[in-house]
Amino acid sequence: MRKPAILLLSVLLFMSMAITVSAETVFEDKNAIYDYSRTPEVSTTLGKGSEGKNSLNATKTATSNTNARVWVSSKPYSLSTSKSTIKEDYIYTRARVFDKNGRTLSSKTDSQKKTNIVSATAYHPSLLWTKGDYGLGNHQYRTSGYKDVYHQTKDFFKLVG
Repeated sequence: MRKPAILLLSVLLFMSMAITVSAETVFEDKNAIYDYSRTPEVSTTLGKGSEGKNSLNATKTATSNTNARVWVSSKPYSLSTSKSTIKEDYIYTRARVFDKNGRTLSSKTDSQKKTNIVSATAYHPSLLWTKGDYGLGNHQYRTSGYKDVYHQTKDFFKLVG
């Protein structure tokens, strides 16, 4: 009688730990911060050189967003923007459009050096979008003296205007 109860308790404990681990969307290692929250907007703030590479005098905030929009009489699009409060050595943005089943419909990338903003726009291939179609953005920020920052943002298509 005790063995089944202990086994059941062990299984429940393991499942609760697995659910907690799989819900984690922000990771950090010695060189980078990864935030895969998949919300329309994500921000990461890094302190004044506290990342251990050197002592800079500027706090850096990297803000990423994706907006999936449908305007009356125009093609639906997903606009992904990567923006920083300091001039980055390198910024990369990738905008993608997916259907509700997760199939990639279009993709566009842009990257720049020595700037603080980059954006990319991917267009839905059809005026006939369906509920559940979404835009996904991948964003990278790299600057000497700071940890690299990686974001992933997501927004579902909405009719505006």
